[in-house]
Amino acid sequence: MTVIHYAFTINSAAVASQLIELGTPEPNKALLEKAQQIFRKATATGSIFLNALRADNDWFEADPEALDLHLEPRYWVLAILADYIQAAPSLSHLVSSGYYVVESSLKALGQETLAKNIVYGDKPESLFAKFGFNSPSVTGWELPSQLGWLSSERRYELLAQLAEVKSQLLDSEAVHNDLSSHSRTLSRPIEALINDAFTDLDSMLNFKPTEDLLLVMDC
Repeated sequence: MTVIHYAFTINSAAVASQLIELGTPEPNKALLEKAQQIFRKATATGSIFLNALRADNDWFEADPEALDLHLEPRYWVLAILADYIQAAPSLSHLVSSGYYVVESSLKALGQETLAKNIVYGDKPESLFAKFGFNSPSVTGWELPSQLGWLSSERRYELLAQLAEVKSQLLDSEAVHNDLSSHSRTLSRPIEALINDAFTDLDSMLNFKPTEDLLLVMDC
């Protein structure tokens, strides 16, 4: 199955304002009905985001007239996010497997933590906590696809870390060894794969730097 990496900018302040207006973080009728509305009439970008997360009607089947505090509003919040995002450069732009090239290259340089943070982002639980959802109902859950996020401050930190290692990429024997099989599979030179993947990475991390990023690995 083909894996696609998606990136979206999000105005978290606007989302937080909307959630406050809807009366979250408790499950409530206003939140559910807003999520249902967005899901049914999502924007083009919102549809890409929700489709990548495998959203379906089951996420929004609760009865607005019979809500209780045992419901988990996590999926409803994802629909709210979909209404506030814009497409951003991703690690599947110039080369569809750019996420793999970036991750493999950085790991080969001994930068496993940096690779994980850049490709997958921070766990979504911390984003929900930013919006006031600290209850167990929005933690420890799984999605069909990998979802992460990078705050604007986090992006700045990662760019600084990346600047320290980028000069080693093309000259590293370990990087070339790790990408040799992938290079043959795609019939593309290793240097071209690295250049394209890290061009996408620079574009992603520098795109609208004052906003947060949502990252989706559609598996």
